[in-house]
Amino acid sequence: MSHTPAASPFEPRNTGDRADIRSASLLDESGVAKQKLIEAIESSSEGFALFDPDERLVLCNRHFHDFHPGLAAIIAPGVTFEAIARAVVETCIVRAAGMTVEAWLAERLAHYRAPRGPLLQQRVDGRWVQVNERKTNDGGVVAVYTDVTEIKRAEQVLKATQGRLTYLLTASPSMICSFEVGGRNAPTFISENVRDLLGYEPSDYLAGPEFWLERLHPEDRERVLAEFPQLLAQGHNVIEYRFLHANGRYRWVRDEQRLLRDSNGQPVEVVESWSDITERKEAELALQTQTAFVELLQAAAAAANEAPTVEDALRFCIERVAQHAGWPLGHAHLLAQDGTRTLLPTGIWHCDAAADYARFQTATAATQLGAGAGLAGRVLLSGAPEWSLGDPSLAADPRAPAAAQDGIRAGFGFPVTVGREVVAVLEFFAREAPPPDASLLRVMTNIGAQLGRVIERKQAEESLRQAKEAAEDASRAKSSFLANMSHELRTPLNAIIGFTRLVMRRAKDVLPLKQFENLEKILASSEHLLSLINSILDLAKVEAGRMEVKPSDFALEPVLDLCLRTVEPLVKNEGVRLVRDLRDPPAVLRTDEEKLRQILINLLSNAIKFTEAGSVTLRVRSVGEAVEFAVTDTGIGIPADALSAIFEEFHQVDNSATRSHSGTGLGLAISHRLARLLGGRIGVESREGEGSTFTLTIPPRIAGASEVPAIPKPAPSAVTSPRSGAKVVLAIDDDPNVVYLLQENLADAGYTVIGAASGQDGLVKARELQPRAITLDIMMPGTDGWQVLHALKTDPQTRDIPVVLISIVDQKELGFRLGATDYIVKPFEREALIGALARIAPDNERVLVIDDDPNVPDLVRQLLDSEHCTVDWVADGAAGLERIAQARPSVILLDLLMPRMDGLAFLDALQADPSARDIPVVVLTAASLDSAERGMLRDRVLGLIDKSGLDRAALVREVRRVLPVLERETADGGR
Repeated sequence: MSHTPAASPFEPRNTGDRADIRSASLLDESGVAKQKLIEAIESSSEGFALFDPDERLVLCNRHFHDFHPGLAAIIAPGVTFEAIARAVVETCIVRAAGMTVEAWLAERLAHYRAPRGPLLQQRVDGRWVQVNERKTNDGGVVAVYTDVTEIKRAEQVLKATQGRLTYLLTASPSMICSFEVGGRNAPTFISENVRDLLGYEPSDYLAGPEFWLERLHPEDRERVLAEFPQLLAQGHNVIEYRFLHANGRYRWVRDEQRLLRDSNGQPVEVVESWSDITERKEAELALQTQTAFVELLQAAAAAANEAPTVEDALRFCIERVAQHAGWPLGHAHLLAQDGTRTLLPTGIWHCDAAADYARFQTATAATQLGAGAGLAGRVLLSGAPEWSLGDPSLAADPRAPAAAQDGIRAGFGFPVTVGREVVAVLEFFAREAPPPDASLLRVMTNIGAQLGRVIERKQAEESLRQAKEAAEDASRAKSSFLANMSHELRTPLNAIIGFTRLVMRRAKDVLPLKQFENLEKILASSEHLLSLINSILDLAKVEAGRMEVKPSDFALEPVLDLCLRTVEPLVKNEGVRLVRDLRDPPAVLRTDEEKLRQILINLLSNAIKFTEAGSVTLRVRSVGEAVEFAVTDTGIGIPADALSAIFEEFHQVDNSATRSHSGTGLGLAISHRLARLLGGRIGVESREGEGSTFTLTIPPRIAGASEVPAIPKPAPSAVTSPRSGAKVVLAIDDDPNVVYLLQENLADAGYTVIGAASGQDGLVKARELQPRAITLDIMMPGTDGWQVLHALKTDPQTRDIPVVLISIVDQKELGFRLGATDYIVKPFEREALIGALARIAPDNERVLVIDDDPNVPDLVRQLLDSEHCTVDWVADGAAGLERIAQARPSVILLDLLMPRMDGLAFLDALQADPSARDIPVVVLTAASLDSAERGMLRDRVLGLIDKSGLDRAALVREVRRVLPVLERETADGGR
């Protein structure tokens, strides 16, 4: 078969044919028109062929050849359509789609002979050709071949896209639908998965807008319809509502709506995407319910924990549970404490409308419920929550008639348990009968358990409070016992010690030596017994936490010297030496000076007691951030098995050597506890027969202690009463022995002591006598010493009289704070008492010398020896200010050039003190002063004396000039 194409299918095959056509066209009157038609067919982009009634080709254009590649040799006028079709299928120009050649040919001929519309053919090269065949009036056929490959491909793409979209719409959990805007809002589309989502057929939705509106939940309808204007305004909206499922149950849907507009911006359609959110809504509701339950539990627990009483806790829980559950009536029963298993009504109620439930409340208040009786009784019996519905369940309740009258038809109750025992029942009632709520009952069980724990804790707190009160009562009784017993014991001891000292002083040269030694033994035993009582009281204070730490800044070295001087008289054996060994310790400490001194004296005296020969050494050094005080002796030592108990109360090493030494066994115990109060500790090292070392370690600055300013003894003011020259002392004390001892001890010093047996008597005599000084006991019946002191210091007639407190009770700070001038602890020493009176009401004028040269005060004493003056001395201005605060001098002799604080700085500080600025000052100076310096000093001092070759006459003249009283007494012949 030749595949050479002809130049044109409209050209004749030979010359004869062309002549015939040309002749025919010349003969035909419409030849021109036919020629134009032929040209138009030839220029067409589609293939064109004309067959005659005998199915033979009449003519075709060249594009017809293009649709039949390789068949140019057979496609010529006169060839039959069947020949062309057979060549097409045999050369595989067209796919036969699995058909045989004959079958395909038969089908193709049938379509040719009875055209039924366009015929699509897929070529082997992948192109698609659409064949349109039509019968002509003479029975022929006109065939037009069009290449529709691109159209077909577009259709295939569209079909694939539509398929995917259909799949997505069907498989998506969301349902797509739409409705037109305006008119009836008729539905326009709905996806197939409406069957899965809501159980309906698409046709049900498309039937009309009533389908959607009728199935919208009535409670959501108003809200949803009100959202439509927002959709029109914004073009987008999301709304959630309930929609009726085909199974008769409502489902929550999320409806996301988008508005479509036409080219003019007018709304035309709304497209919606529906999602089933029922599970999410149910989870949210469950979460809200659970959150509400948790909040209820937390609120109940918090309120119960914070409630001051069990009743308050129950009342709060009743209120919160009733509000949460929506029940109008709630009440709390408490279990009777008599063991009868009976529930007692309380006044704990929640009631929304008291008038509606008045009868039931009255009946409840008058009813006790046993186990199994009524709702609360059933809870008591079962120990678990109970739910009652309807009247029959209330029939066993004695309050049933009242409940029926008030319309109560439902109730629930739950127990409050401690351990496994029901201690209370909370019950709630309502007129409606909601179904039992298992979750609510579970929460109530938890609340009941929480309340039970609160009740248990409250009971424990009450027991603890009672135990605490009992312990405090016992502590107060113990303290009272110790105070009373110490007073009762120390009062006769004070008399024994006082009278023994008095007899020993007056009869020393009269009594036989043996009798005097007996008196010494009585005094020593009495003082030992007094020390024991004082140690017991100190120990009791530490144990009770009443021992206060009062820190202050002080120089360390003077304290050490004082401790050594205090224990020096205890060294009876000349073979024992007291050694002080300071290894660069801090110059100043901040701690409780008195307690440090007490510890060191205890350790030193203990070491001296057990040392027969050798030395007792006080070694002080800085060790890191601490100060170490070590007391080392060469005494008898301590056995190793006794070291662990050495700091226990009343413990003494039990051997013959230690038994020969008296002791209370309390000194080390008290020292150990005082060391802990100071933030430190005491340790011990010892070898029996060789000696011991007790080491106190404390911080140089005590931590955590409050600032307690030292309260100095107030400087005495001059007594300006008419009797100020008389040496009368008023002794206010309920013990006549004390008054007698004061009279006997002060008589030799020229004092007249007048006694007052009570505070009221003392106040009267103080106003009448205007004594030079008052001694006052603290512990007196009726009006005690503190009240008397307050009254003395607030009365204008007596407030300037110096008061010396003489008492068993050692409370110096309080005494000074209330205005006492001095404080002496019984039993008093004669010298201490006379010294105190001399300081506060001096018989002689006091001259204070402030000079760093120690020879100056000695010289002043000698020069003023006959002038009835007492000369006191300090080395610098700072020390002078401290001494003035302790005892006011009559005149100050001041040097100008001194270390620390010089004379000018001292004068500035003195002028700044209102209580001391009027003290006369005479300057003693070896410096040569110019006229300007003398002029400046003249405005601030009363006199200037040159220390060089100090002249007695000049010194006496200046002292007499500033002390007119002294000058007057000298003129009268002295005192």
